[in-house]
Amino acid sequence: NDALSLEVESLIEVCEDFTEILLPTPPDLSGQWNGPGLINQAIGLLDGSDLGSGQFEYAYSIGEQSCLVSDTLMLLVHSLPLVSGEVTGSSCMGDSVFIELDVLVGDSATIYQWSSADSESIAAVGGTASVVWEASGVYSVEAIAIDANGCQGSGQWEINIDALPEVSAGENALFCAQSFAAELVD
Repeated sequence: NDALSLEVESLIEVCEDFTEILLPTPPDLSGQWNGPGLINQAIGLLDGSDLGSGQFEYAYSIGEQSCLVSDTLMLLVHSLPLVSGEVTGSSCMGDSVFIELDVLVGDSATIYQWSSADSESIAAVGGTASVVWEASGVYSVEAIAIDANGCQGSGQWEINIDALPEVSAGENALFCAQSFAAELVD
């Protein structure tokens, strides 16, 4: 009896937010997969919604009792980056609002993507962004952090930009054709 081989890598890596994955079932064989989260053992359909991060072992077996042959693979589920941030700066029209990110869990983020559909100006360098709005209102900013494994986490902030207050110094005064004293000093 020839040894069963999956003929695939013995390690599969995914991010924690995966929903379903199909394990590499050997063609033309009628065995079964065993391991956590399997929806269909015959085809190796796996539901990842309850697994969380970590390392999980799966075995593919064919045959019975003394003729049982099996092979295993490992599924490595990477944690998602957790994105949080602090918003600082003025919240008036035309002023800069700064957002600085903290990215926790998983490998350090290597790529940041910033977006704000309503912003006139967004300047970002890594985990820090400066955003300017020219009108009052409530605006949103989103940042996505992608780690070295390709796993991504995001954060979103709602920022209220206040209208500038109206200022009045009273009626306009006009001063014309009046003399005044001026002293020039060296």
